[in-house]
This record gives sequence, C-alpha cells and structure tokens, in this order.
Amino acid sequence: MAAGAADNDRDRPLRLRARCGCTAPALPAAGGIGRRGLLFGAPALAALWAARPAGAAEPPLPWRALMAPGWAPASYFRSLPAAEVGALDDDDPRARALLAQLHALARRAPPDRSLDGRAVRLVGFAQKLAGAPGRVERCRFVPYLGGCIHRPPPPANQAVVVDLAEAVPESMLPYRLWLAGRLEVAATDTALGASAYRMRSGRLSAFDENADRAFALPYLVL
Repeated sequence: MAAGAADNDRDRPLRLRARCGCTAPALPAAGGIGRRGLLFGAPALAALWAARPAGAAEPPLPWRALMAPGWAPASYFRSLPAAEVGALDDDDPRARALLAQLHALARRAPPDRSLDGRAVRLVGFAQKLAGAPGRVERCRFVPYLGGCIHRPPPPANQAVVVDLAEAVPESMLPYRLWLAGRLEVAATDTALGASAYRMRSGRLSAFDENADRAFALPYLVL
C-alpha cells in the first residue's frame, strides 16, 4: 500500500489480490449485438437486455457498506513484513501458513447486521451454484469476476448467496450485472466460499457498461 494512503479502512476499496488475467467482457450496446454477443448467443443477450429494469440509474449499495462498522482488515496487512512476505516461495511452509490465516480472516469477516431485511441493489458478478444445464437458479454474487480457480474467494461479508426469482442463462455469468432484492444476514458455506449474506427471490439484470459506468465500483480489497 502506498505511503500516505487514507487511514479509513471502511471506505478503502478492498480486493484480494490474484495472479489471474480474468477480465469482464463488456455487454454489447443496446440495440446491437457485437462479436462477443454472437459468441455467447444473441438470443440470451437479447433476453438479458429485455429484462433490464426501469430506474436502473438508481445508485447501488457500495460493497464496502456490507462490512460491519469498525471492521478494519487492512490493519492486519500493515503488520506483515512486506519485503519478507514478498520473497517467500509459494511452496514455503510460511507462505502456506499465511495463506491459511488470510482464508480464516476472510471467513470470519463480519456482516453489517443493520442491513438484515433491507431491499438493496448491488453491482457485481454471479457464480453458479445450482440450476439446470445452461441455466442459473442459485448463485453467489460477488464484487469481482473470479469464479475460476485462479482467484481466491472474497471475504464472507463481500458475498451474497442468491436464490433467483427467475432462472437466467449461464451466458450472463461473464458479465457485470445488477442484483436486486432483500438482504438477509445469514452465514452460508458453498463450494466457492463462505457468505455472510443471503437473498431470496433475487433478480439479476443487465449492467450497461456505458450508461451505468459511474456505478462500476472498485473491487473490495483487504
């Protein structure tokens, strides 16, 4: 972290770093299907745009707002000897022990209990948990694209397990999306990581990388 960075951990964008080149492809502009649209299927993307809700310019809840007040994980990283940690090999027992500590910290990340029962909108990415082939009925919603094995899971308070009101095409998953619904504070373990929040009857809809760009919030990172 650069010297002179703000000391307010709650307001600092927070991301678990990863050695992965995964990036989110942009959705084709409304009214046209680009090369990426053809790759993922024009009918699926057309349905995705048709599902875009009115009033989508309403600001989303920032991911940092899902962290419990006073939770300051960055203080843990400041205590680490950066030069020594950076020199460790991935197979070094000390590196493995540190990774285990980070995973434990992420799993214990506390939610903001005042959000229980609150209707919210979030911007992020969906990871399939259940559904028929080619369809998503249950997902895990997170701040960054990283359902692949190359990225570690985000802290539990940066993930929402969602039971969808309507199944959506799997072809939506590489794209940034809107999630709308009522949050519940409920710890859930999944194959993709722990979550401190749940949402029943959640709805996913398209995120316009042009019109909604102001709401493409930074990742959350420790």
